[in-house]
Amino acid sequence: MDSFDWRVNTHLAVVYFNKGNPNLFRIDVDVTLSDLKQQLDQLIGRLNGHRDTKGCQLLSIDVRH
Repeated sequence: MDSFDWRVNTHLAVVYFNKGNPNLFRIDVDVTLSDLKQQLDQLIGRLNGHRDTKGCQLLSIDVRH
C-alpha cells in the first residue's frame, strides 16, 4: 500500500511536459510568482535530468483544489 504525505497550503498540479505523460507534483499556495517560477524550473530540471531549462516547453498546467 502506498502512503502519501499530506501538506497544508498546497495544491496538486498536473504538468503536461513536451507532449508527454502527465507529471503530478504539489505547488505551494502562498508563494509569489518568482517562487512559483522557481518551483516550475526545479520540476523541469528533474524531468530533463539537468538544470538547463532553455530547451524545455511547458505546455499546460492543471491545478486541482
